[in-house]
Amino acid sequence: MAKIRKQLSSSKVDACLLSTSVNILYANGSIFSGYYYIPTEGEALLFVKRPVGLKGENIHYIRKPEQIPEFIKKMGIKSPKRLMLEGDEMGHSDWTRLQACFPEAEMVNGTADLRKVRSVKTDYEVSLIRASAEAHVKA
Repeated sequence: MAKIRKQLSSSKVDACLLSTSVNILYANGSIFSGYYYIPTEGEALLFVKRPVGLKGENIHYIRKPEQIPEFIKKMGIKSPKRLMLEGDEMGHSDWTRLQACFPEAEMVNGTADLRKVRSVKTDYEVSLIRASAEAHVKA
């Protein structure tokens, strides 16, 4: 999360809204259908469509992305002025739909920035890769 937030700050955005499994897994450690909202400061929020029954703080169930700004406002969080999306990983209709959800925000394509963050591995990530390689060798 620290690496993502550092990249958000250097990209001069207020938050990012993740929607792809790879980035949600990287940032959260689990996969779900929905969105993961990461502000540069404050708690990250999970907006989950499926599966039902996830437990934990900051989990909000939604049916559609148009509900996200309502939750953000209810929680007293300032709406982003610049919002990073995974533009290269989503269709045009998804981009325009999210843009309509946040009409005051400038949308920024952050795909390259997020890939850059994921490309530099921490010692912990390297240890997981090594453990995985050892399991493959045994198999």
